[in-house]
Amino acid sequence: MRIILIALAVTLAKSQWILLEKDSPPLLSPAENARPHPTSNSVALWCESTDDITYLLNNEQLWRYELRNKRWLWQPPLPVGIGNRTDAAYWTVDNMFYLYGGRDATTGTVYSDMWVYDIMARAFTKLLDRSAACYGSAFWKHETTNHLFMWGGCNTSTSGLRAYDLNNRAWTENVPNHDGGNGKPVPAEFSAATLAAEGNVVYLYTDDKLWKLDLLQLTWTQADTNSGTSPPGPQRTHHVLWTGQDQSIMLYGGQAGGKRYTDTWSYHKDAWKLLDIGNGPSARIGYTTCVDKSGDLVLFGGGRTNDLYKYGEITVQTVFELIEWKLDSATLTASVAAVFSALVFFGLVVLALYLCVRRCVKKRKQKQSMGLLRKNDEEFEI
Repeated sequence: MRIILIALAVTLAKSQWILLEKDSPPLLSPAENARPHPTSNSVALWCESTDDITYLLNNEQLWRYELRNKRWLWQPPLPVGIGNRTDAAYWTVDNMFYLYGGRDATTGTVYSDMWVYDIMARAFTKLLDRSAACYGSAFWKHETTNHLFMWGGCNTSTSGLRAYDLNNRAWTENVPNHDGGNGKPVPAEFSAATLAAEGNVVYLYTDDKLWKLDLLQLTWTQADTNSGTSPPGPQRTHHVLWTGQDQSIMLYGGQAGGKRYTDTWSYHKDAWKLLDIGNGPSARIGYTTCVDKSGDLVLFGGGRTNDLYKYGEITVQTVFELIEWKLDSATLTASVAAVFSALVFFGLVVLALYLCVRRCVKKRKQKQSMGLLRKNDEEFEI
């Protein structure tokens, strides 16, 4: 029994989700134990060109997280004038961090401004060129043409495809694009997009379909046409999409109506595959993400938390870690189910062994009885 309990404690669940930082007291100071405030909606999370550094803009404060040292560092001076905004679009280009739009977390004001943060100068600069005010857009960068793209969002009149030219520092509204024979996606809020590994194709997941946009021809085609609507549905929004290390298209989380998801999917070789449920962040929305140089996803906050996760190499989670990490009901359900399944399995094994031993003992007793009968018969005959 002791061995069974140890086995359950050590190998409860395997996942590629890694918890980098647990919930911490919302201290706001330059002290060593300082952490960003818990939040339901952060502004932006940028991954630097190195694998172990990310920058977070949260509650009008800028933070730097060093993965190697596992610590947050407050980054003064404050980004004066940027406001406590959420749901903005953001990009990393050669260690220059760009941010556009979003809305004020308190007043609901929708922004139409563009900012850039220079790591070397440690300063935010407001750019002059503007686009339509918007939040909740899907966004990506295209290094071949040196453009930043946005699609969809809250402003339905101007929420088609938009591009920002980094060379000329100018926006192009409603970039001409066309369907490739089977239609194109309808602009929507809180969809997600990712640049494919080949560099000139972007994937967009919206309205339960995976779309593909050729960034050179600006032509839309539906990627997963064989399945009609994609398995990750139904009507999922607020999810995150990224390109994994094996060049597959990855999808995590989101919500549909009042249901929030903790599942991780992979789209590879024209097929969707469910990889994980409940072993990563708790059921939440409002997180902010970025993808590091190695193709790993980094996720912060959401659901009034300030924890930091990474989707990377496979890790083993123990019962004690899951309890310590304050499981939400979805993860707890998955964990209880895993424990119950393990107990059932071991119970069946023990039962099988018991029945086998009992059968062997019974046969042995039968043989002994037969032996005694033969002996008695022999003595009677004599």
